[in-house]
Amino acid sequence: MGSMERYLVVDMDRVLNESSHGKTALASLSGLLKRAEAERSSLNEAAKKAVTEKARRMAGDALAEHSARTRRDFEKRQGALRDALVGLASKVVAQLAKEMGASLVIERRAALVFDPTADVTDEVIRRVDAVKLSSGR
Repeated sequence: MGSMERYLVVDMDRVLNESSHGKTALASLSGLLKRAEAERSSLNEAAKKAVTEKARRMAGDALAEHSARTRRDFEKRQGALRDALVGLASKVVAQLAKEMGASLVIERRAALVFDPTADVTDEVIRRVDAVKLSSGR
């Protein structure tokens, strides 16, 4: 057999949840959910207070539409934030692999057994946190 190729392992869930950018994204999504819940609660109260059957049905329809729209908006925002963070982390991982001479990087969940010294998750989180993101929204 020839020489062993160097590999690295990264836990992307940790990168997404523990990096400062990931925490900021989670806080943003949490705020979005709280606002949506407040709006839903308000619509629900309006539906309860509706006097006629037609008014209750219209309020119920508005509540259902709001819930569907909120879910779509949340999923779209969640996907965009995740994609942006994964893109950033992927660039960091590629640079780290190049620096360390690794020919393969494995996502932690895909590895049944690995040498713990191959896990570079903490370094990836540090480097992701060091990147300043533009806030051009």
